[in-house]
Amino acid sequence: MSLMGKCCPCYHPRSKYETLARQTAEAELSSQFYCCQHTKSTLISNTKTSDSDLQDNQENIVPTNSTTLCDCNNKMDDLDVGEEAIDLEGNVVPSDDTLAMIEDTVNFMNTEKTELCKVWSEQKIRKEWTEQNMTIPFNKTLKDCFETGLSITIQGHVPNYSRSFAVNFIISGHDDDDIALHFNPRFDVNYCVRNSCRDAVWGEEEKAAHLCNPFKLGENFVLEIFCAPKEFMFAVNGTHFCNFTYRYPLYTISRLQILPEVEIFKVQTKLLHQYPATVQEDLVPELKIQQLYQHNALAYEKFHVKKVPPLLFLLSNKLTVGNMIEICGRVKLLPHTFFINLQHGKLLWPHPNISFHTSVRFKYKAESVHKVICNSYKNDVWGTEEIPPVECPYDPGRTFSMRILLKEDHFNVSIDEEKFINYKYRDDYALINTIYISGDVSIQSIQFFVVK
Repeated sequence: MSLMGKCCPCYHPRSKYETLARQTAEAELSSQFYCCQHTKSTLISNTKTSDSDLQDNQENIVPTNSTTLCDCNNKMDDLDVGEEAIDLEGNVVPSDDTLAMIEDTVNFMNTEKTELCKVWSEQKIRKEWTEQNMTIPFNKTLKDCFETGLSITIQGHVPNYSRSFAVNFIISGHDDDDIALHFNPRFDVNYCVRNSCRDAVWGEEEKAAHLCNPFKLGENFVLEIFCAPKEFMFAVNGTHFCNFTYRYPLYTISRLQILPEVEIFKVQTKLLHQYPATVQEDLVPELKIQQLYQHNALAYEKFHVKKVPPLLFLLSNKLTVGNMIEICGRVKLLPHTFFINLQHGKLLWPHPNISFHTSVRFKYKAESVHKVICNSYKNDVWGTEEIPPVECPYDPGRTFSMRILLKEDHFNVSIDEEKFINYKYRDDYALINTIYISGDVSIQSIQFFVVK
């Protein structure tokens, strides 16, 4: 076993704690734990195993006060059984010395791990904080805070006289002209703008959302901004509202700014593993399977639901061939888009696998037509879009009835009893346990049943 090409043995412990070290400041950890100035010699374990065991042996070099020990089996207590320790000159180290060095190494590892966790905890404390009853405008330095999983929650009140307010994420080392995120509810036009600014030049505004402006004059609100891997995700009063794709890397953001006209009660940051942070189970209806006989379609009760998306429905049974889902609703008068997902899981992040996704994109320009696409999402990647071979069956302000019937190898989808698309399975349909609906549509009823 050779150290050739390994310029500093002290580097290798970083691989042992790679997951933990990534969550801390790399420069800080390097200066604190990975300096090789005290390393005087190196011990290497010479494993005596059969050829079949060699593929399982991997180096695990751990620094001590004066040496670095390499243990092929990742066990700090087995060098005296089937292994020898040798120095760089190839000399065998006496077994007593080897065991003493093992003990020193274990003690060092425990100390290092404790110190490493201490540094990580300090980093986490800097990223998780709470402030209350702030004055506006509000500015808070958040250096080295932003990363995937960070959630910023803002609780406040919109005064009756408010025309707008703004939440800005400011770029490191720049004046206020450089803004990674500008979130701006505007009450004169009743929508929320998302944008960024570079060198005093604003980018393209984004205004489309799954819901109308959820902020109301004279009312309190809770705004959550979640940092997903590729985008900010916004929830208002516990309901997902919209997204905004990153235009700057998260690590460049150094300051949170809140501008009038708004009252802020509390600002809090947390590191989360999912978004939304919690799903209130009592607000998520469960669809129970029912019997539907083709010649007696009135022999079941409709499951009436609230009308405002986004909506989640949990399936009480696994889908099988012969199951059918019926969704009845009405398109809003001036729709932008809406979509329906058959998916595995009720979270928005980590992104669930979606076995069947259908979305409608309404166009209003001359000679343009409404567009419907179908797709699947698996292993963090969208598949190839499929366009149904018929004209868009949805019209603004009109009702519709969608039926999704599971066949042997495809979803048979019909709209208002007219064939829409046969969509071949790209995933195991038995994994589907959630129906998610969002956008410019109101839902009147939804059923999950078996066709006999």
